[in-house]
Amino acid sequence: MHCPRPASCDGVLIPVNVDNLHWVLVVVDILARQFLYNDSVCGGGAAPVLQVVRRWLRDEVAARLGEDAVRGWEI
Repeated sequence: MHCPRPASCDGVLIPVNVDNLHWVLVVVDILARQFLYNDSVCGGGAAPVLQVVRRWLRDEVAARLGEDAVRGWEI
């Protein structure tokens, strides 16, 4: 999802293929400052996926808004 301005996005939907076997959906809820992991079969394995998504979000915020925003958002 491309957001023209950071304030114009409430969240980001990220489909993730786990081990080429199963799809899960990660929702980055920007307003609530939450990562939501949706797995229809409750297969576990959320920690590694969420770690990658958190790193991606941190890098995006740093690149677009700077390190002060990363600290302010507490990513």
